[in-house]
Amino acid sequence: AAPYDGSRLKPAAYQGGDFQYEAPSGLKLELADMLQFENRTSNTFQSNTMLTSHPAGAAGVPSEVYVPGGGSITTDGFFYARAGYAPKDRNYTVNGSLYNVSDIASIWWFDGRYAFSQRGWRPFLAMQGGVEYNSGASVIGKIDSSVIGVRVGVHPSARWAVDLSGESIPWRTATVTLPAPVRCNNANYQISAGGRVYPGTTFPYFLPVNAGQCFTNPNGTTTVYYGGWASPYTDSYSSDPLFTTQISQGMADRRAPGSSLRASATYTSANKRVVFIAGDAWFDYGNQLVGQITNEWTLDATYRFNPVTSDRYRGWFFRYRYAQRSQTNTFCGVPGTSCAPGAAPGSTYLGGLPIFKYNRAQLEYDF
Repeated sequence: AAPYDGSRLKPAAYQGGDFQYEAPSGLKLELADMLQFENRTSNTFQSNTMLTSHPAGAAGVPSEVYVPGGGSITTDGFFYARAGYAPKDRNYTVNGSLYNVSDIASIWWFDGRYAFSQRGWRPFLAMQGGVEYNSGASVIGKIDSSVIGVRVGVHPSARWAVDLSGESIPWRTATVTLPAPVRCNNANYQISAGGRVYPGTTFPYFLPVNAGQCFTNPNGTTTVYYGGWASPYTDSYSSDPLFTTQISQGMADRRAPGSSLRASATYTSANKRVVFIAGDAWFDYGNQLVGQITNEWTLDATYRFNPVTSDRYRGWFFRYRYAQRSQTNTFCGVPGTSCAPGAAPGSTYLGGLPIFKYNRAQLEYDF
């Protein structure tokens, strides 16, 4: 929920206090209270998050939330507690964590890893999961989410590692009477509310992006579809801990429930100066309203100019990443798509781009 983000030259940062204790038995305890956050496009620490501000290159405040003046929502950071166990003479690790993100959400999280053998193909199993609920003032609306993830992997040789991961976030529904002037458009199953559509109104649910959100029933009520994972400090950064997150996007970035599957392979040269990763992931954000399939395949190559003599590398390295992402039902009436009942050909359907290509070159020196 609030990891160190090293995916760019300038990482995200936090301001506060962090206490860690590790016992010889392998017990690890950590308590942290972070007061402010500095996103990677800012040069100052601020009392907000990726979901309560408008940082460059990010989705920012949900469109259904009204903020007077269109600015940021002030929040007071987060409290974090973790207990872990990683005995040195055993082949497993387990962790349990609690995040309380002020006026946004409370998160209970667990993760663990078990290595079946340290010889041969070295197969392993990793699991993660958690539950999340809105808390405090609930400034971005109702959150009710749970996730479970599994990763299995092997090392066919000393140079290669292969793994397969899956995640599942179930959809939630609620039947409500929409307050005027909030409305549901049955042509594209989207809620129209908030400062970007109707200034002065907020629809208090954390809704998915580019997926079916609502349906107006014959009796005038509206069924709302929600349940996505809210990640206040990684949203739009593709740096959350979910196993299937790719270079440009993951399930937390889409704020949508569903299921996902990712396969990846990693090659590391004998001298550890070359690392190459290839990944392919499939995301199913469809619900009872409409289907939505997203696919992203990625290539990630790193070359270190100096010899690698320890776990911490010092010197120059070059890294190049490429991602290609495609989505269905972004528009209607164009080749390969279909329109929902009542939607005009050529109109936006679920939104988003049918295809997105992205590359990133990075030259860095580590001291």
